[in-house]
Amino acid sequence: MTTFNLVSQPWLPALPVTGGKAEYSLRELFEQAHTLRDLSAANPLTEAALCRLLLAVLHRAYRGPTTGKAWQALWQMGQFDATIPAYLAAQAEHFDLFSVTRPFYQTAGFTTDGEPTPVSKLLHELACATNKTLFDHTLDDQPPRLSPAEAARALITFQGYALGGGKSAASQTFGAHPYFGNAPLNQGALVFIKGENLFQTLLLNAVYYDPTQPNRPIPRDFDREDLPVWERDATRRKPGDYPQAGYLDYLTWMSRHVRLLPDPDGETVSWCYLAQGEKLPAAKEGQGPTVRDPFCAFRTNKDGLTFPIKLQEDKALWRDSGSLFAWKEETHASGTLRHAHEVAEYLDDLELRCAVIGLANDQANPLLWRQEVLPLSLALLREGQVVAYIERALEWCEELGFLLREQVKALAGEILTNGGRTPDAGQASKFAKNLGAEARYWAELEPLFHRYLDEMPKATDRDQRVRQWEKDTADIAINTFNKTTENALGYRARELRARVVVGDRFKAIVTNKLNKHQP
Repeated sequence: MTTFNLVSQPWLPALPVTGGKAEYSLRELFEQAHTLRDLSAANPLTEAALCRLLLAVLHRAYRGPTTGKAWQALWQMGQFDATIPAYLAAQAEHFDLFSVTRPFYQTAGFTTDGEPTPVSKLLHELACATNKTLFDHTLDDQPPRLSPAEAARALITFQGYALGGGKSAASQTFGAHPYFGNAPLNQGALVFIKGENLFQTLLLNAVYYDPTQPNRPIPRDFDREDLPVWERDATRRKPGDYPQAGYLDYLTWMSRHVRLLPDPDGETVSWCYLAQGEKLPAAKEGQGPTVRDPFCAFRTNKDGLTFPIKLQEDKALWRDSGSLFAWKEETHASGTLRHAHEVAEYLDDLELRCAVIGLANDQANPLLWRQEVLPLSLALLREGQVVAYIERALEWCEELGFLLREQVKALAGEILTNGGRTPDAGQASKFAKNLGAEARYWAELEPLFHRYLDEMPKATDRDQRVRQWEKDTADIAINTFNKTTENALGYRARELRARVVVGDRFKAIVTNKLNKHQP
């Protein structure tokens, strides 16, 4: 019989602080977390899903931490004690990937109507059936062969990031299944606080958890015990809408009924059975998600409704740093960042980072995923006024970005009409977008903003530092216009004329705006 126990066999990729890369079992990872720099997965979605699984183990083993005092006691140990290995040993039989009676994060004996599904369905980066492919041209009749370690990582990632849309297969276990729905991690970009080693990272994201309280950290259903998926019998629960029992239930949500099928060699997996699993109750029209994920940051739209910040195909996540770092705004900041602020008094001279991970999709097809890592100083966590300077800097570069976009459209209009009739708005917009000025502008700004984010909390004269940011940004906007037009346009008379006329005008507008903006 094929077995692969996640407690004792290596499958978690991580980076030792001494260098290199290796895979660890669950027990080894917790025992050596203080000697590991971080998790290491090729796909950032996998890193996010694995981190949340590890946190579910941590919270369940310690039954908390419930308070700042309990959190501090764990932090001061500097490494995990025997509590987690003891818990994993007691639960080891529930962590076998291929168990006949209780396969990890799967449904025992699960079979759908029709043929099994290629295991590539679990991986967004591989093609399967009608799904669009990002990096691959896998054929359904020649599915990839995953090792048990790869299959475990794919399964956990898929349970967190499975995309909705389309009709689910029926199963012999439950009969008809509802249409596919989005798994919980698709609601928005996730904010992780990174320490100097994996022990620190896990505790920095271990928001206070108390299963005896109604909202710590998310709403609790006291009619059911809050258990992670490997301890509850959710694998036998009929698919449909269910409220979460609590935080552990939510962190290990069973969004799909799955059963992995080991290949005859017992060493690889190529096929699986798959159908819709549990869904969180749908949000009412015009309202935000039913569960406020502690890892998500939020923004309020023009209608006054609050929604999670999502990854957008044409917008880098750092441009939302004003919302991401607004830890004083309880309705907007992520629970992880607010938690880091609350425990900042226990942190001494640490080099922290903020990692933001998100997936953009369109009609159940993944468009892209991205991880952005930003410096996170202790001063930013401790001083609310620093966030105001970040918001001011971002507002300024958004204003200049808008001006650049409008003037490049004006340039396109000048070229298309030779300064005569009013240009067609659609043609001008398309022409301007193809020039790529705005994309170049934001790409040039990103490393500058990272430096600003690192320096601002330490600056002795913060007003002077933000004024320098505004000047530097203005220079980048003007240079971006000039470089774009020099590289993308030819030397016909109308193009030369448009470059001079619009370029001089844009420089004058930006300079005038800068002079008015700064005292």
